[in-house]
Amino acid sequence: MLRVKNFVPAISVEGFEEATDGRRGDGVFQKVRRAMQILKEKKLPFDYPDYPGSEVKLKRYGMEASYSRCYDGQRFIYSFHYDENIYVATPEHDSIRKVSVKSKYFDKVQLPDELTASPEDFCVNAWYNNLLYDPYREVYYRIAYPPSTLDKGVRPMELVQFGRKNFSIIILDKDFRILGETLFPDNTYNPTIMLVRPEGLYISDSHYLNPQFNDDILSFRKFELKEE
Repeated sequence: MLRVKNFVPAISVEGFEEATDGRRGDGVFQKVRRAMQILKEKKLPFDYPDYPGSEVKLKRYGMEASYSRCYDGQRFIYSFHYDENIYVATPEHDSIRKVSVKSKYFDKVQLPDELTASPEDFCVNAWYNNLLYDPYREVYYRIAYPPSTLDKGVRPMELVQFGRKNFSIIILDKDFRILGETLFPDNTYNPTIMLVRPEGLYISDSHYLNPQFNDDILSFRKFELKEE
């Protein structure tokens, strides 16, 4: 791990020692504790930063700790879906700094309620999504989902697969300063399918609610950065 520097382990337990050993076998909990100690001694990361709602132990959908990560050749940058901040780490992860990258379209993220969570929450609540690095223009793109509504007859899980109803892209310079943020039209683009090319940023317009949608074709539209 110290040599390749491009992945972070995730460690899971059932709770305390009795619950963990009862499900996974005698001695497993202490083995996990020893593994954590070794990782700490070697200065290898294995935990998530605190984020709004991280103290909630009952996770209904497993997306509460989801994140996106990119590497710019010098640093790893993490974007947690339920945290307005991004985290910039050295390859060794011996130094991690937090940078506020907040959308102008909502005040704060909204976690699904731990008792009443439903698929609809992921279509209407505010949260963040993927983070991409553009090496040709030395900028970063962070996807943000502002609060939205679910139209009648739309199935929530299907809509989430196509990137929700609408989204914005926050553009950051090489020092993680916000250059601008663009809100995209409803039901037109799929921000889960994007790619960076020398000529620009390509975003798929294969959104199933787009009137031009064709299930047999995956299409893209090119976007270029313009100075205002």
